[in-house]
Amino acid sequence: SSSSSSSSSSSSLSMMIPRGSLVLPGSFNPLHKGHIELSKAALRAVTAWNNHAHADEKIIIKKNSDAEKKKSATPPPPMVFYEISVQNADKGSVAFMDLEKRRQQFCNTSEGPLPCVFSTAKLFAEKASLFPGCWFVLGADTAIRVVNPKYYGDSKSNMHKALRALSDAGVKFV
Repeated sequence: SSSSSSSSSSSSLSMMIPRGSLVLPGSFNPLHKGHIELSKAALRAVTAWNNHAHADEKIIIKKNSDAEKKKSATPPPPMVFYEISVQNADKGSVAFMDLEKRRQQFCNTSEGPLPCVFSTAKLFAEKASLFPGCWFVLGADTAIRVVNPKYYGDSKSNMHKALRALSDAGVKFV
């Protein structure tokens, strides 16, 4: 059945992407320096957030033994993934050959190869099930769409429910 294949692909993708990772969704037509700089800025912000969130632990660690320091150390910086959106709420679907061209862009960048994944999730409510506990990296145009009732059946109530569901899934935006 299609729901079981969707479920298995959803769970296998979420196993690939560790919780706490950054996911930058887009069409990447083309991938450009702005995408890469946005991901770098988001990584700096999330790393600072994580370090601040663990500041109280560091104070306690100083009072404990070295073995406990290693156990409670600040987590490493999160990984960044680029999600190539196969389907888009506004732009429709991308042809297979175009997807391959877009994927190739990530193989040879000035930063080296960049990790990318494909998904057919159009809305963040769908993306949350693929990337639970992740940070979504948003440009200003996408951030505006996240809080636009148009994407929730023109209903503010549906939008609020969807945003609560994203929060319940541990999703954050940066």
